Amino acid sequence: MRARKSIAVAAAGGRAARAAPWVPDTDKASLLAQARRQVADEAAALRAAQGAPDAERARLLADLATRIEALLAWLTGNLAVGGQLTRLAQLGRALRVCDRPGTPRGGELDALWQEAIRLLTEFAAEDDRRAFWKRPR
Repeated sequence: MRARKSIAVAAAGGRAARAAPWVPDTDKASLLAQARRQVADEAAALRAAQGAPDAERARLLADLATRIEALLAWLTGNLAVGGQLTRLAQLGRALRVCDRPGTPRGGELDALWQEAIRLLTEFAAEDDRRAFWKRPR
């Protein structure tokens, strides 16, 4: 069984850091697949919290921004995935507004919430679309 490595450890080039135990140390092709599964889980968590009060949803989005940034650091340190990460990076930056005074509320928060779900879902599904076209006849 392979040792598990955290996003932070991978991003730091293997130096000790806080552990995020859901990331196993595997080959590069499966790293992106793991990231897509994690992003799918993030989208599902947002869907499940849809009815939460605005303050709680803003906190969840701010936390998500931190996890996206860690995931991006881990992926860019391990994979050459280029433009596939651009939209995810933009989402992480956009969600940072929820970590500041005067966080979005009401319709503005709803729009950010739905955009996060949409982008996370699209990123998670990209691997499935590629796999469909690569299936043998």
